[in-house]
Amino acid sequence: MKFLSALLIAALALPVAALAQEAEHEMKDPSLVQVMTWEVAPDQTDEWEAAIVQIVEAAQAANLTHEYGWTFYSKNNDYTLIYPIASFGYFDDPMQWIRQFEGTEGNEQLQAAMASINAIDHRVLNEQISVHKMDWSYMPGDMADFQQKIENHTYVEVLEFSIRPGKNEEFSGIVKEYMTFFKEIGYPYPIMGHEMKFGQSGRAAFVTVIDNLSDFYGANSFQETVANANATERMQELWAKFTPTIDDWDQTIMRHRPELQYWGEPALATN
Repeated sequence: MKFLSALLIAALALPVAALAQEAEHEMKDPSLVQVMTWEVAPDQTDEWEAAIVQIVEAAQAANLTHEYGWTFYSKNNDYTLIYPIASFGYFDDPMQWIRQFEGTEGNEQLQAAMASINAIDHRVLNEQISVHKMDWSYMPGDMADFQQKIENHTYVEVLEFSIRPGKNEEFSGIVKEYMTFFKEIGYPYPIMGHEMKFGQSGRAAFVTVIDNLSDFYGANSFQETVANANATERMQELWAKFTPTIDDWDQTIMRHRPELQYWGEPALATN
């Protein structure tokens, strides 16, 4: 039952699909996200993906509501699950996800998919819970533009930083300056900031939503946008203030896998 355990106790860094579903409403702060990354044997990725698709079909047959939805990203043979949750109270009843299938047409299909996953050579690389922080985030344009970018994104860039002990407040302040800076230069990509609460505490992650990699590294790159705004000196000042607040950092580019995700309708309509 490795996959079931992942869904229920997992922990990445952005509720991208969830924000798209609720884009016409005010984004909530905080929002909790469970994230889990697996490494799958390279010669078994097709079997893994087929099993995840089977779970998606089981969820459709069970008519799972939006609150039990998820999305996936991948990099080579690593797969990252994103599972937004409403509150930490979710863990008071950790079997609620599996109960949504009981007595439905999707239950048998779910059990078959889980059996397939358990037969695949895979291991957990990372699990954590993060909190989406609005004041660490940046949204270019209006809500309609934001929603379009979310719906059409193909990749995400995840920048993770290890915050130096005792520097949390200073780190947060400079991050907020960066978000203002992105607005001033007209940076075209949405950025969602997250603070890691469990799994890798003392770390922060910033997820940039990408339409295509050619523009992201080319005409719309951060460096080009800064240069076009004549803001190179300001960028250097911010970086000089920022680096003393961190111990290390890492960058990952992941591909969005919409065929592996599921988002049902909300349990109750919102007026």
